[in-house]
Amino acid sequence: MSEHIQKLGKNDGLASYSEVASREDFGRLLHRVVACYGCPFPCRSYLKIFEDPGELRLVAKEPGYLNYDVPALEKAFGLGFGAKDATSAIMKCAKAGVEPVSALSAISSPSLEAVDSLLSRPSDIANARPANFEASFKNVKDYKSAIGLGVCPRYWAKVGFDFQAVAAYAESALDTKPL
Repeated sequence: MSEHIQKLGKNDGLASYSEVASREDFGRLLHRVVACYGCPFPCRSYLKIFEDPGELRLVAKEPGYLNYDVPALEKAFGLGFGAKDATSAIMKCAKAGVEPVSALSAISSPSLEAVDSLLSRPSDIANARPANFEASFKNVKDYKSAIGLGVCPRYWAKVGFDFQAVAAYAESALDTKPL
């Protein structure tokens, strides 16, 4: 584990994996970084857009948004959204149950009004091909192998996917012979 932690480097949440989340306006919205259960490296960024992200309190105006969708963030920034409006747009898509990259691909101007208008016409995005989470990864084969083995693909993309090392642990857990 210590070898992996050294390879992982400094933890900046989503910015640890994607330069798009390294933007200053994105960092100003960061409330905290969050990891999946049992993971030593929090790669998700929990953002607050309607209140001070540095403040902790029991009663909040908003629940915030746990952002882990690199392709959606890249798409929103590519359209010209700032971090606050990009997060709002992605939140609106999440609330509507719509895949954000597909929705953002179907608007012509970077505005929340355009997102609202589109989401009020679900037939306009019903046939859009949804982006896949695997678009966040450079090596789709490693992504699929990690998913198949039940290990975090982002973690392995960061430290370098070593199928033999992972398979050895899987084999002992499954009580099977080495490959």
